[in-house]
Amino acid sequence: MEILNKLYSNSNTPADLSIHISDNIHHIYDELITANYTLLISHRSEIEEFLYSKYHVIKNIDLANSDNFTFLTLLLDICERFNLTTLFQRFYKLVQRASFKTHLRLEASAIYIIGINSLPEQITAADAFFNKLNEAYTFEEDGADRILAIVTNFYAQAVLNYGQFNQPGLQKLKETINSNRQIFTFIDCDLLDKVLLVNTVEYLSAFKEIHSILDAYLHRVNVIPISNTNLIESGTDYCNFLNLCTMDIYAIRQIAVGQYRLVGVRRFSTLLEKGWKYYMRKSSCINTYIAMVKCILQKYKQPCNIYLHNAQKSQWT
Repeated sequence: MEILNKLYSNSNTPADLSIHISDNIHHIYDELITANYTLLISHRSEIEEFLYSKYHVIKNIDLANSDNFTFLTLLLDICERFNLTTLFQRFYKLVQRASFKTHLRLEASAIYIIGINSLPEQITAADAFFNKLNEAYTFEEDGADRILAIVTNFYAQAVLNYGQFNQPGLQKLKETINSNRQIFTFIDCDLLDKVLLVNTVEYLSAFKEIHSILDAYLHRVNVIPISNTNLIESGTDYCNFLNLCTMDIYAIRQIAVGQYRLVGVRRFSTLLEKGWKYYMRKSSCINTYIAMVKCILQKYKQPCNIYLHNAQKSQWT
């Protein structure tokens, strides 16, 4: 996995790693968070090698830097998906010492990961877990997708850890989840209907099936190579703005800057849900698109002063 190779080779010192994170945080986010379970699990050994062998470097990066803090929260998400409880605890302690406030969703994950050693303990912790997720949904998250992912992991880890010997306990956990779905309606959805219907007798295959269901729901896919076809949209706010200016990449960028200043929010990737949903928001899509277009032009060594022939041509894939 190229992104892991680059992280490994650029993490000899905390300073080196911080520079690499700063230059690549959005790419790292996209690669690790939106990748499906099948892809990630095929690189599990590489991921674990990086996390363990470079922990002494990771723990010393400056967490007053927002990009470094975001990177650490990404590692916590990976640890949760892979059931790497020891590493989760280590990174969570680092996050708690940072100057930024720990995300409420991570606090929810910590409730069922740290200090839980049996299925009855996990069931007992469920009320605190769901209450914390409700706080996260109410005060932090822009939608329920990441909350639903955590609930799915909550159940999937129980299947993996206890499914071989405690099927009655898993049934009780299902009942606990369903009772909380009645209280917190934002988690009452088709995703959990499908997840809770998975036969858990063959617990290993059930664990994989649950993750496949989650990946399908979140539209997580393998990395898709850049297409040689042209462009894919018309009639959007982005296209309409293009019609208002000279078709020069720098003129377009000035429109982007102007629209972006109206918003004044810097970290869209961490404050809003990932995926195309937030690109379509009028105030943020222009700034995000223009950076993407410019990077693609530079990648393929095209001059940045090229002209767009019409506003329908608005995004390279």
